[in-house]
Amino acid sequence: MITLIVFAFVGAVLFLSLLLIAHKNRPTVTNDGAALVAVGEILKLESLSLRNAETILDSSDYRALRSNPALAEVAKRLRRERRDLALLWFCMLLEDLKKLHRFRGLLVRSGLSLRFYEEVQVA
Repeated sequence: MITLIVFAFVGAVLFLSLLLIAHKNRPTVTNDGAALVAVGEILKLESLSLRNAETILDSSDYRALRSNPALAEVAKRLRRERRDLALLWFCMLLEDLKKLHRFRGLLVRSGLSLRFYEEVQVA
């Protein structure tokens, strides 16, 4: 019985010491606007140039046009054009994601140290 209490005590001490070490190594988060501007100057992210992207995915105007039988053909054309724009925007997002991943790889190769906690925060 005493052995069980000793093992429980040692386990609790180890657990608390690991929590203390994890808390001590936790990075501080700073929202530095200058860093974002610098990254924006280094990387040209095409998908950010699209304003009001949610209107591309909104179908309320399509439904309004579709409700009028005289405008059914216009509604179909609007739907096709919106689909093409959405696909183009998704391709731009994918390219931007690839750029950011390559930039992260460059930073890591250049000596940026990443901790497991930071990797989990990104994921």
